[in-house]
Amino acid sequence: MNFCNQGRLLYICFTFCCLLVFSADEAGAYPGQTANRTIRIREGARETAAKIFYRVTSVQEAESVGDGVFGLKPEGKFIIVRFKAVNKGPAPVPAHIVSDIYLSDGKGALWKSSARASGLLRLGTDGFAIMELDKGKEIEDVAVFDIPAKNQQYLVRFPSTIRNAREEPMPKDKDAPAKIKEKEKALPKEQLAAQTKTTKTQPAVKETKPEQAEQLKKGPQAAKKQEAVRPTEDRTEDKPERSAPLKKDTSLQSPKKCDMLEEKIKKAEEKEDLPDKGRLHYYAAECYAANSNFTTALRHLDETESIGKTLGNPELDILSVIGKGRISFASGHKEKAAEIFRTAAEKAEREVFQSLWASDYTKALISVKLAGVYLELSAKETAKERLDQALLINSDFKLEEEIFSMLKLYDPKLSGKLAAVSKSIESAWTAFEKTDYKGMEKFAAEALDKAKKVSAAKGVFDSEYALATALDKKGETDNAIGYAMHAQGLADKGGDITRANLINNLLGKLLRQKKSYQPAVAALGKTLANARETGNKREEAATLTKIGQTQMEMGEYREALEHFKQALKIALDANALKQTIAHGYLNMGSALKKLEQYDKAEKSMSIALDLYKKTASEEGELTALWEMADNRALQSDFEVAVKILEQNLGRAKKAGLKKTFVESLLDYAFKAKDKTRTEKYKRMRTE
Repeated sequence: MNFCNQGRLLYICFTFCCLLVFSADEAGAYPGQTANRTIRIREGARETAAKIFYRVTSVQEAESVGDGVFGLKPEGKFIIVRFKAVNKGPAPVPAHIVSDIYLSDGKGALWKSSARASGLLRLGTDGFAIMELDKGKEIEDVAVFDIPAKNQQYLVRFPSTIRNAREEPMPKDKDAPAKIKEKEKALPKEQLAAQTKTTKTQPAVKETKPEQAEQLKKGPQAAKKQEAVRPTEDRTEDKPERSAPLKKDTSLQSPKKCDMLEEKIKKAEEKEDLPDKGRLHYYAAECYAANSNFTTALRHLDETESIGKTLGNPELDILSVIGKGRISFASGHKEKAAEIFRTAAEKAEREVFQSLWASDYTKALISVKLAGVYLELSAKETAKERLDQALLINSDFKLEEEIFSMLKLYDPKLSGKLAAVSKSIESAWTAFEKTDYKGMEKFAAEALDKAKKVSAAKGVFDSEYALATALDKKGETDNAIGYAMHAQGLADKGGDITRANLINNLLGKLLRQKKSYQPAVAALGKTLANARETGNKREEAATLTKIGQTQMEMGEYREALEHFKQALKIALDANALKQTIAHGYLNMGSALKKLEQYDKAEKSMSIALDLYKKTASEEGELTALWEMADNRALQSDFEVAVKILEQNLGRAKKAGLKKTFVESLLDYAFKAKDKTRTEKYKRMRTE
């Protein structure tokens, strides 16, 4: 332990992590503090390690962040931490993991950065714009924390695992963990062993974070017809999608599922993927136990425990102990079960709940599993406190559902409160279908307030997504971005790829409207990465197109063309609808036109035109014709350009594209020095 000369800065080095301690009035006076960190990164069933070197560049207090409509005030006070991070490891690291720092008062209270406040300062920075931090590269980022005004000392802490904490993870009762520990100790062995009440249902095992919800519910296209449609516009953006509630996987108890897990364990052994193998052994144990095959279940739990100790992974170690206790209890060995449960609780307290480095998701998961044990033992009050703690620090949407399902046993009104959130969100989307965007905003705001009161992270996300959509429709893009950025943080931490894609697509659209093109591409890039990871080709092609369209507005035509080509290839390989393929060719033609490759552009546009004709798409056909005319005009072939548009002007009027056609005809006539046509289209423009 080393003490700095200033006396108020304490630098503490632990084996895996360093804490930087600042007093409030001197917090920004010590830039240059450093820390080396090994971060355990979990993606699905895989676990890897990354090495990051951190350097704090400034820490300061603020009464607000942002200006004008972007301005935010804290509930307490804002602490703004600016820092740099260098990837010292052998492989790229997701940027959002590197940036996952937080504050602590050193006494149990934790503060995650405020996604909305941080977003206002991060917009356009490296921390927002890049997806991954490559080997040897440096990122400069900022995090804003809203902490109680009375706090005069706080710790800047860096990650050692992926952190899934909610934005405000401070416990309502700071002494709650200690109280729970005392209650657990107070349960005598005889009392535990004497309990015979068991439940038929167990909390569902978290196999992996959901990569995709089972279905999406699409909102209708806005009724208002656009005056002109250009081929580079995204025709799907007026159709925001809605995520359906996630359903619990009941197939875990199927014997066939046990066989599938055995096969997955063999594959993990072949790949020498020890973390994956450990989790699969645990899932297999749960599966066999559910089918009363306790002998095989115990064998898998022994493997889980062994791997957990080898990896230094307390989650696997403790879950295996809890599993063994459940099996002993179910087999009638009450005293043995009581001793095992006591051991599990003590290990959890020592290695997880009091650990600075255990992830919040791990803490929440272990709390939920222990709560399930206490419920079976009729220690309901202790179980309730474990569940309350889990809810405070958890941000995973699937685990949240499990927590709520157990909390309903205590609060008969909870089901009604959660249903009220869902009802308000449903009312918001009903208003959307009626193009009542003011009403949609009202219902979404009501849903958000209700969701916050019950600490329902998924409800908060759904409310903010609907609210951002309503504000976008009302033309309040700045406010929409604020809600969308906060919702994006919730979706990322909630382990829900479907919801993450929804909000990233919306955020990309909003940022594009504000001409914040690089951040827009970064948001869409997250959807693209998710689509490729999950093999969702349809989502991949749509996102490639959106990125290409954004790059067209940026003037990056060559990059846009490459993205359009990739999207078209996916559509052709998937034998997509002719109209989808036509859009692909037309987008390529538009990019080629900007690159002055006029012959290739016309060929691509001609293919699109033919496909639109075959699908009887009047709007698509007219758009292709307009692009072909513009392509000719750029080559100074105004005669052909005018002829194309004049021959189709009547159709354009019926399709609502008259303004686009007349403006172009006036432009071409003027450039061709055709005074008669120039006067004609001037008059027509004012009609």
